[in-house]
Amino acid sequence: FGKEILLTDGNINRKLLGTMIFKDPLKREALNKILHQGILEEAERQKKEIEKNNSNAIIIFDVALLVETNSYKRVDAVILVHTDEELQIKRLMERNGLTMEEAVERIKSQLPVEEKKKYADYMIDTSKPFEDVEMQAKEIFNKLKTSCF
Repeated sequence: FGKEILLTDGNINRKLLGTMIFKDPLKREALNKILHQGILEEAERQKKEIEKNNSNAIIIFDVALLVETNSYKRVDAVILVHTDEELQIKRLMERNGLTMEEAVERIKSQLPVEEKKKYADYMIDTSKPFEDVEMQAKEIFNKLKTSCF
């Protein structure tokens, strides 16, 4: 991606890299090829380490492209955390300082939520108030505890 994506301290300028890859599907694909194998290997390493220390552990991975990369096949259950697109755009703009166009580009680069729902064993709707989201998460956790042990 070139030296222009580096900050003066040598770290990656994530905002600039994000802008580059969400505007260009080929660059996004190249970045995914660079990163995904290493990410999968590290996740597997961490999973084994956790299981070694606690065979009853419930391990939750936060994976943005779980369905798109077929990584859902590596897990026992898929929890889809979602909201409506309008709220998703608003949150991306606020959290990442994106324009509406940039936020929409990022959302469109992923599989639509309605398609992801087909792969979900559980869903958490974050368009609800925090207390409702917390309750949804606790209900799923309790279901996982009883189904895993």
